[in-house]
Amino acid sequence: MRRGPDSENSSLETSQLDSDPERVLSPVGRVLRMVLGGLVFSLMALALSLWMFPDWASLGLGLSDSLGDKLGANTGGHATGASTLTQWLMVGLFVLTYAAIVLEETLALSRVGSALTGATLMLGVLAQEWHWGGQFWFALGQSIESVGALLVFLMAVMGVLQWMNHHGGLERVLQVLWSSSPRVFLFRVSLASFILSAILDNMTTCLLMLTMLKGRLSDLTMRWCFAGMVVVAANAGGVWSPIGDVTSTMLWLGERLGATSLITLGFWPSLLHCLVVLAITVWQMPNTPLSFMACATTAIHTTAIHSTVMSSLSEPPTSSPVPAFGSSPSEATPAGGADRSLWVLVLGLLSLLAIPCVSWWGDIKPAWCAVIVLGVLCFLVSPILNHRLNIPFQHSQARLWRDISQIDLSSVCFIGAILMCMEAMGHSGVLSVWAQVLGDTLKGPWNTVLVLGFLSAIVDNIPLVSAGMQMFDPSQFPKDDLLWVFLSYCAGTGGSLLIVGSAAGLVAMGQEGLKFNWFLRHFSWKVLLAYCAGAGLFALLVPR
Repeated sequence: MRRGPDSENSSLETSQLDSDPERVLSPVGRVLRMVLGGLVFSLMALALSLWMFPDWASLGLGLSDSLGDKLGANTGGHATGASTLTQWLMVGLFVLTYAAIVLEETLALSRVGSALTGATLMLGVLAQEWHWGGQFWFALGQSIESVGALLVFLMAVMGVLQWMNHHGGLERVLQVLWSSSPRVFLFRVSLASFILSAILDNMTTCLLMLTMLKGRLSDLTMRWCFAGMVVVAANAGGVWSPIGDVTSTMLWLGERLGATSLITLGFWPSLLHCLVVLAITVWQMPNTPLSFMACATTAIHTTAIHSTVMSSLSEPPTSSPVPAFGSSPSEATPAGGADRSLWVLVLGLLSLLAIPCVSWWGDIKPAWCAVIVLGVLCFLVSPILNHRLNIPFQHSQARLWRDISQIDLSSVCFIGAILMCMEAMGHSGVLSVWAQVLGDTLKGPWNTVLVLGFLSAIVDNIPLVSAGMQMFDPSQFPKDDLLWVFLSYCAGTGGSLLIVGSAAGLVAMGQEGLKFNWFLRHFSWKVLLAYCAGAGLFALLVPR
């Protein structure tokens, strides 16, 4: 059988994105793999020696000066954290985990496996430090509850987006944003991500835009360019909204910022940050016309759904309802399905917006709200949409759940493993101590907040913002002070410096296979310039 352009592109994409486990490692890869394995073995041997000879911890092994004193004294030993040596051991395992993720191509390792291994080792070290007692199980229960709720929320939102994609709602978004010029298309996608992130949140917006773009652009480099810009725009858009990012929500609920002050003071630096990265990316991008690829797994319009289901019940279809490669989105969707796709888009966006609203007003966890919304859409709204088509309920539900089951579970596992690493670091007391060390070392609150933004590219920004809220006295910096807006800006946009620095970046790694090294070469320096530009604008706003 002759293969079409979609299948050829799919095989090319698979060969580019998926690593071949049987490929031969280069000499550099072999050396790095040996060094990484040796470091892991050394750290585990050190941990085993510490557990067999607990008196060694009192010696400190040369770490009892300067930072070593702060890294144990400030955590209260085993009461609220871990010993000095264990904390350094946790830092070492964390660094090695990130090194394995960064060098995944060179070492021929799976980033999901590396993250899961690192999380398991760090939790094991923490458990042995606390002698597998009640303190460890309580901390583990807290971590599983918080991380598990986030993963359930993530999968439910991905299910809602797959529901929209199944009924053709995302095609409507693509029609509005589409342009054959890659520069115009990138500008529209980035602006939409910036605005939607303030209404929904950065992770949901990134999932929405990447689901819309998934499989639509033929060039892999172009897809990664769009994915990287979506991450930057979504993180910047969540900064100036009380519900756009977890950190801004923390400052809002913590009575550090009002919604009006956050929007008025944080909008322009965030917009400047997004526009700087966008301008450089557009300037570097070739202006060759884009080719549109229709998603073969999505029933785009009403006629397509009806013909697909009816033909599956009787005889093979004579012609495919999926538009040909190279057509535009307006050509892909006939007029008969335009109204339906618009209704699906509106229902999907209202459902996503209802998640934080219902969670806030009804005091329900966002994960449960997302699951309820997904259930309502699948079991109530979908049968109503398909009722006029005379499609049997069992067939429509089977096809719907088949599409929803195609969510990327590997990206969910990767995000969960990284978050568990962060949880282990937080329970050991390392994150809070480093925040205190920075506050003591860097003179001035503005410098401290600026450096906290750089650290948010490596560690989770939630404990950093929490430490910043405890670090600065509310009597010196009252509610709606510009410093709190600056803290929201640095924690939100600083996570874009590295692809692993934000939940949106982790989603992009899972959804589009975006590589750490590629983002570091093509986007990190642009984000750094934009980060400094936004900080400079804050410097102009500071009252003299």
